[in-house]
Amino acid sequence: MKRILIVCLLGMGLLLPYNKITAKEFSEKEISKRIVDIMLEGNVLIASSDASTGTINEVKIYNSSKQKVVDQTCYGGYVCDVDVSGLPSGFYTAQVFTTMTVYSENFAK
Repeated sequence: MKRILIVCLLGMGLLLPYNKITAKEFSEKEISKRIVDIMLEGNVLIASSDASTGTINEVKIYNSSKQKVVDQTCYGGYVCDVDVSGLPSGFYTAQVFTTMTVYSENFAK
């Protein structure tokens, strides 16, 4: 029964459309242009971007259980400071939303 289910799922997957990305459409130059950085200085998380990644709109921080613990709105600049003094020590994931991309990075406090 499991084999039949797996074969059916694989067959259905082959029917789905796909997009082929060529090197011309997606080059390493494009990757290197997109720069978003996250730094922790004391109790302040500093998110920064540049013109090629767009201005920062929002920063969300999740704890190790994937629960959102901080949601900071940023007002159109290339740098956004987030106060993390209320967070206990531990491991977190910061998600930075810019006008052109979303970037995630893990950090420890």
